[in-house]
Amino acid sequence: MAGDPKKRVSLPMVGQPRRAVDDVDLGDHLPKARAPGAWILLGGLSVFAVLMPLMYLAIALIGAIYRAPVGAPQTVLPAGVAGAIVVAVSATCGGFIVGRFGGKAGPREGALAGLLTGLVLWALTRMPIGAVVLALTVPFAFVGARWGRRTRKPGDSIGA
Repeated sequence: MAGDPKKRVSLPMVGQPRRAVDDVDLGDHLPKARAPGAWILLGGLSVFAVLMPLMYLAIALIGAIYRAPVGAPQTVLPAGVAGAIVVAVSATCGGFIVGRFGGKAGPREGALAGLLTGLVLWALTRMPIGAVVLALTVPFAFVGARWGRRTRKPGDSIGA
């Protein structure tokens, strides 16, 4: 008995319990993991999804505060500041979505989503100071993606 080697027993992995759903074979018709580059477009779209309602609210608020239509001399500076804040917040939100749910996508893809959004906004406004929009969207989307990556939990990635 002293010379008998002990039998090795594999222990189950510590973590979430196994579910019946894990054993179901769903076949090959499921979507494959998204490439990190696809999250650039998804991040840009999510920036616009946050940007539009916030911009409408900001413009309505400024019009209500100054009791003048936006574009009147007294509303130009506040509208510009509010627009910059809204663009920065929406770029951060879009970057956060890329970082949190993007699988292998990270801050680089978040910054590229911000670049894409900034270029589209610049093209839509046709303003000569459109570089300011790029200066806002790229770094804020990068920071948002880093923040999203840090707050990622197991199972958060979509298509990873």
